[in-house]
Order: sequence, then structure tokens, then C-alpha cells
Amino acid sequence: MHRDDAIADLMFLERALEERFAYLTANAVDHSALFMELRERLPPDVQPDWLGLELQKLLANFIDGHAATNVPPSPTGYLPFLTGFVGDQLVAYEADRGQLVDGGRPFLVSIDDVPVSEWLAVAASYVARGSPQLVSRGSQRWLRAVQMLRGEMGLPSSDDVDIVLAGTNILSPRKYTLRLTDRPPQFGVWPRTESRLLEENVGYIRLPHMNADAVDAVRDGLERFGSTDGLIIDVRGNSGGSRDALLALMPALMSPEEPPRVVNVAAYRNWSGFPQDHLANRHLYPLDSKRWSPAERSAIESFMEDFTPAWRPPVDDFSDWHAMVVSPAKIGEPTYLSRPVVVLMDAACFSATDVFLSALGALPNVLLVGEASGGGSARAQVVELPNSGVKARFASMASFQATGELFDGTGVQPHVRVKVEPDYFVSDGTDHVLQAAKDELLHRLGEVGSRHQ
Repeated sequence: MHRDDAIADLMFLERALEERFAYLTANAVDHSALFMELRERLPPDVQPDWLGLELQKLLANFIDGHAATNVPPSPTGYLPFLTGFVGDQLVAYEADRGQLVDGGRPFLVSIDDVPVSEWLAVAASYVARGSPQLVSRGSQRWLRAVQMLRGEMGLPSSDDVDIVLAGTNILSPRKYTLRLTDRPPQFGVWPRTESRLLEENVGYIRLPHMNADAVDAVRDGLERFGSTDGLIIDVRGNSGGSRDALLALMPALMSPEEPPRVVNVAAYRNWSGFPQDHLANRHLYPLDSKRWSPAERSAIESFMEDFTPAWRPPVDDFSDWHAMVVSPAKIGEPTYLSRPVVVLMDAACFSATDVFLSALGALPNVLLVGEASGGGSARAQVVELPNSGVKARFASMASFQATGELFDGTGVQPHVRVKVEPDYFVSDGTDHVLQAAKDELLHRLGEVGSRHQ
């Protein structure tokens, strides 16, 4: 592709961001300077994949967790194992999750004799400047592309990779030479479990995705576990989808006497290509919509009196505020009341799952357990650059939690934070988060029992 064609693509994307990108000014990025700097670096002949990766890094300057291009790492050459964080250390485990790479030395210390922290810092240039947990997780995923990162770091390419693994406190290090793979190993959704009845009469609903199956799982779970003493809902690894599972579950956990709750406030960019119902498929509607019941309208009015967004979108560039409101279950609909509910979460929770966690976590009988979610809520848009064919994705709405915090750049914090151990990442390991959740739930059940004695 000729340089002039690449310049035209950059102009196309820059214009699209200025017209449609919700987080263009959210973290004081000089986008014009970024585009100018990239234009100056364009070679006479531009490879589309190179341009796509450069745009990935450009978009990563913003807080938008959805921002990305569709271009994979290049050149290929990937670590043959996966990694996971235990505190600030990285655990190396086999791609099939059968075992750790070295059971006695779980922690990855270096790659090609360079500390792993330096590799992660380079990998982070491809990750949005979102929440710390989003950056950590994204860097870990880009770390697999070791051959590409070698080029960024000025290291020679090779079909092999040298790694050093060690025990706690970098004890007993050992070097391994491994063959790179042509395709990146896949993390998948973790843990791989099914909904079931646990001991102590506790229901367990597993939601690995936010889709129609999740809605069915919630409805089935409310019926199946309706007589249990407590409920655990597991959304770890759930990267989002629709908000329908939240609407299937949250009303059942709300007392019939309590007022509706505003769980999300948002506004979208004023671009002529967006319809007035641009946010309707996110269950977000204008504050003055005729769809609201009198109770919902009253709840919105009361809520907005105190709503203080952490960042105020420029009024002239955005729509009026929209809200997502959840009301208690109607008569005849299933409920799960007066019993503790624990929701399991991790950094892979994202987008619609962020909204799910933020909404449920505000209920008095719900406890969030695990680690902070990634943080993202975008109503993402995709534009295709006319010459290179590169596709770029970015947020069209600024989306806020009921607390006023943005989802992007923040995520949702757990009430109880759980640190896992290295064996958490392998198939026959210990699920430390689930165990902590059961302990918390049983403790709450004990408190309830003691109050009734």
C-alpha cells in the first residue's frame, strides 16, 4: 500500500474518532499529535498489518477497554504456555491447563534473559490505559506474542525461547529452552465448571457468557435452587455480551417493597449516523422516556439529584443522559429473598459483566468475591479503513456506574478480595475463590441463624 493511501486511512480514522469516539477527551490525550507522529513515521510502502498494529498502540493511549484493531501480532511466534497472575508474579502453566510448566517452580522470572517485568511493560503498549487490572490482563495476553515483542525490544528472532522459572522469592531458578508455536495458546473461559447444588444446601449458578444461555441458566437456577439457604453466582472469565441476564436475576433479589434502582447512566456521541435509540439494546433510555413507570420515574429523579459523574462528557458533543433501571420482580415472578448471595468475579469480567457486577454489588444481600473486574462499557463501533481494510473498534458512549465512576478505567471492586495460588490455573487445582465464597456465605448464614435464636 502506498504511503498516500495510508495517510488517507489515518485521516479517515482520525475524523471518525472526532465524530464518534466517546472517550476522545476523557484522559487528556492529544490525539492530533498521535496521528501526526504516526504519519511522519510512515514508510514509502506500508504493510496493512504494520499499520494495524501501530493503530492498536495509538488507540491504547485512551481509557477505552474496547478499543482495538483486528490485526493479529506479526511476525508470528508465540510462547507455548499460558500465564496467570498470583499477586504481582506470573505463573506459567501448560496450554491445556493439565499442569504447571514446572510444579516446583511456578513463577516466570525472565524470557531470553530479560526480566519478565520488562516484557510486560512492552506488551502494555498494545493495551488500553484502562484500569490496572485491565492493563495487567491485557499485557499478559500480548506477552504470548514473544516474536513480535522481540522486535520491539531489539532482540534477535528465534524459533526457540529461553525462560527461567523459579519458586517463591525466586528460589531455585531453572532455565528451559522451549519451541515457539505458530498459533497463540488460548486462555478460554476459566474456571470450567457447571451449575450444581453444593454442600450445605448452597446453589451454584455458573454464567461463563452473557448471552441467551445465561438468561436460561438464571431462570433455571432460580427455580432449581429456590429452596436453598444461599446462592453463589459465578461470572469469572465472562467477558460480556448482553445485559439480559442481569434483568433476569436482579429483580428476583430485590424486595418487593423497595423502589426501582438506577444501575447505569450513559450518554452517546452526537453523530448524525446514530439513531435516537442508539442505546436501547443496552436497556438505556432517555430520562424523560415515556416507558418509565411512575415508580421508575420517581427513582430516576431522586437518583439524578445526587448523581455526580467522575468525568463530565462535553455537553455539545453528547446526547442527553440515559439510564438503565431495574425494578423488583412482579407478582408471580421468581424471587430469591432474605438469603445471602455471593457473586464470584475476576479481571476477565468485562463489558456487560461489569454492569452485572456493579448493579448486583449495590444490593444489601449480595457480596462480591474475587478480584476487580476489567472495566468497560462502550456501545462499541467498528469502522473499516478504506485502503488498508484494517478495522478499528472504539466506544460510542460514556458509561457510568451508579456511584458516578466510569466503568472504563475503573472496573468494579469486590467486597472481599481473594488471592489465588499457582495451582488455581490448572484443571486439578484448588478453586480458592469458590472456597472463600463458600466460607463467606456460610459465615453469613451462621449470623442469620444466631439472630433468629
